[in-house]
Amino acid sequence: MHEPIKIQPGLAAPPGSVRWMTTPENLHDCPKGMEYLAMVDELQVRQEVDVTEQFMNWESKNHYTVMNKHGEKIYDVVEESNMWFRQCCKQRRGYTMHVIDNFKEEVIRIDRPYKCCNSDNYCWACCPCCAQFSTIEAPIGQTIGTVRQRCACCSPCFYIRDANGRNIFSIEGPCTCCLKCCTFCGKVFRVSSVETGLEVAQITRKWNGYAKDRFTNVDLYGVTFPMDLDVRMKASLMALVFLIDFMHYEEEPDHKKEQRDAKNRPDES
Repeated sequence: MHEPIKIQPGLAAPPGSVRWMTTPENLHDCPKGMEYLAMVDELQVRQEVDVTEQFMNWESKNHYTVMNKHGEKIYDVVEESNMWFRQCCKQRRGYTMHVIDNFKEEVIRIDRPYKCCNSDNYCWACCPCCAQFSTIEAPIGQTIGTVRQRCACCSPCFYIRDANGRNIFSIEGPCTCCLKCCTFCGKVFRVSSVETGLEVAQITRKWNGYAKDRFTNVDLYGVTFPMDLDVRMKASLMALVFLIDFMHYEEEPDHKKEQRDAKNRPDES
C-alpha cells in the first residue's frame, strides 16, 4: 500500500499563477479534502498538454486539472503507472490517479488494474474478468465507491457502486458510430439513478478546438450533478471521467496516425 502523497511530484507552479477555489470549512461526514466537492454542482476536467508526447513517440504520464464552473482549480490529478505498460499497452494500461488538493496533499486515490481485453469491444464486459473498473479511496485505504463497465452491445455502459457494492448509478454513452466521429460535437454520457431510472447527472466530452483534437490526445470534460449529491458519488463520477478518457480517447493524435500510415504505405513508383 502506497503512503498518501504529501508533496505533488514535479508539478510545482509559481506562487499566484493558479487561482484555487476557496477552501471550504470542515463538514460532518465528509472525508478530509473532499469538502470542495460539497460546494459544487459542476466539474471541468482538463487534460494538460505534455510537450514530449507531441514531438516524440513516447507515452507520458497523464496530468489533469479539475476546476469548478468558474475556472477555479479544485484538484491536480497525477497518473502513476509503469513506464513499459504506458508504451506497450497504451490505453489498456493500469494506473493510479493521485488526486491532490491546494495543500499538496493526496485526498483521493483512484486505481484501475491492467486488462488485456480490448476496451473498445463492449461485449468483453459480459465476462467479469474482462470488465474495466476503477476503485476510489478517500481517505487513502478506505474504499468509497467503484466504477465498473457493464455488459453492452453498441455503446459504453457502466455502473457506479457505493462502498457496499450496491449499484447506485447506471451510465450509458453514445453509440459506437457516434463515439469518435464528428469530433467537434459533444459526446454525452447520461447518468441515471438505478432506483428511480431518472437521469441525475451527465458527463460530456467537449470539443477542445481543432488544433488540440488533431495534434494532441488532450481532452476536456464537463460533469454536472445535483449540488446535494453525496461527495463520494461526485468523486466516483470524476473517476469515471478518467476511465472513459483512457478507454475511448487515449490514443494517437490524427497527424501521428497519418505519418505512420504514410511510412508503412508501399512505394508505388
